[in-house]
Amino acid sequence: GLQIQNIPRGKEVKSTLRADAGFLLGESDLEQAESRDTAHISGDTALISAVSGTRDFHCVNASAFFGVSYEQIYDDTTSKTKDKKLRDLAKRVNHGANYNMGPGVMLDTMGPKYVGEAKRLLRLAPKLPLRDVCKYLLGVYEKTYPRVKKDWNGSIIKSITVGGMLVSPLGWTRKFFGKPNENKQHLNAAVAHGPQNLSVGIINRCFFRIWKDQIYGDLRGKFRIKAQIHDSILFQYRDTSPDVPGIVQARMRQEISVTDTFGITRSMVIPPDLAAGKMRWSELK
Repeated sequence: GLQIQNIPRGKEVKSTLRADAGFLLGESDLEQAESRDTAHISGDTALISAVSGTRDFHCVNASAFFGVSYEQIYDDTTSKTKDKKLRDLAKRVNHGANYNMGPGVMLDTMGPKYVGEAKRLLRLAPKLPLRDVCKYLLGVYEKTYPRVKKDWNGSIIKSITVGGMLVSPLGWTRKFFGKPNENKQHLNAAVAHGPQNLSVGIINRCFFRIWKDQIYGDLRGKFRIKAQIHDSILFQYRDTSPDVPGIVQARMRQEISVTDTFGITRSMVIPPDLAAGKMRWSELK
């Protein structure tokens, strides 16, 4: 059935969702949550550095993947993207490769038209089959972040083969009945489980903490949670309490200890973004 994550992203639908009288809308989002989770769980230091740095993550990837200087893709002084097509392509490649997507699935997911545009954008051989274009795209990710595909995926296979389960950094345990060493679909499910489970676990902690403050704490009477949407919390707050969005953003910040594939434990903080002060959901940027 329909749920809020399935609502189309276009302004036409979101413009119909508005704050109650006397309230304004806000939304706080955990930035690059699943990529940060993947980086810290896998222990790929290059990916940790890229996603945790001050530069735009997808433009850093686009530069590394496609051999174009970062400055040609993004302007740090104005915080504006210069090459939106290349950034969008890097974003799609990153998301698919994080979860061990194969060339065929990438082609189906992106669509032949988009992959064809990517081939022209990267000036690949005109006669190169679209499936091979996807293979090339996945290959540049693997070359940039080799530990994700090699070491992390290998550790997942070992954990499930030996113990039949995976344990998240938050202590959640999932029993697997498949054979990821023999079946790619089983492996992909196991690969996706770690970062997705951790991402949801973190947002659930944020949600519960803020909900308690709404009922029993300093947000009582000033704030109403409206929805949890993937890695974000959508809320409304009284227009007489302009400090509330900043309070919510601060309480979205969670510090988690993550032990990677190599047994190294790091502290991970996913910075929360914030958009607030609008009447309609479509107006939040």
